[in-house]
Amino acid sequence: VCTSLGYKLLLCNSLNRMDKEEKYLEMLIRNQVDGVIVVTYNRGVLDYHKQNLPIVAIDHYLSEKIPVVGSDNYDGGKRATELLIKKQCENIIHINGPLDLKTPANLRRKAYEDVMKEYGKLPITYEVSPQKSREEVVAELFDEHPEVDGIFASDDLIAAAVITESRKRGKDIPSQLKVIGYDGTETVKAILPELTTIQQPIDSIAKVAIDILSKEIEGEFNNIELETYLPVKLLEDGTT
Repeated sequence: VCTSLGYKLLLCNSLNRMDKEEKYLEMLIRNQVDGVIVVTYNRGVLDYHKQNLPIVAIDHYLSEKIPVVGSDNYDGGKRATELLIKKQCENIIHINGPLDLKTPANLRRKAYEDVMKEYGKLPITYEVSPQKSREEVVAELFDEHPEVDGIFASDDLIAAAVITESRKRGKDIPSQLKVIGYDGTETVKAILPELTTIQQPIDSIAKVAIDILSKEIEGEFNNIELETYLPVKLLEDGTT
């Protein structure tokens, strides 16, 4: 999309390091880039809006003035949890990232909890964090809840860790354990084609983010939606 609009694209990967993000931002401002699309967990570290720089965030809240584009996380979480209930799962557990991260993805957890309560079930959530890897969290989950028969993972990499650990423990998928992920990227579909997942509309997210950024670059700030969430798709396959 950038190419079709005549823009050159710079990709800066900070590896989630605040110091690298700050250096990249300084470089981008120094080189007078037209605008920036950001995916970062480090809210407040990079005070973008004070730089008078057109910016759009993808699936992360950076400030009250910076537009956010993402998938309909709540609907995705709702559909995933409802499918596990429909498949007769009795003990459904959710795995996501730290709740203190300011991201719309937390709505996946909110939807899971709402649906579980609606059906009279106890919501249980495990969190992957910088202190504890997804593999460690998944192993802990199986140790503490051997009765689990349904897992909704907030991304496909966590779901992959669940599948790997369940195989180690001789737990058959999907007869003994049903697993649903979230993302549905081409890479994961190629590696784990059997994974049932909630697919984000990545192409649409990219187009909308660039459209909003283009308006900001042209000086149009007044009629821009601060939050845009696009429809997800349930890809049901062999893990449910």
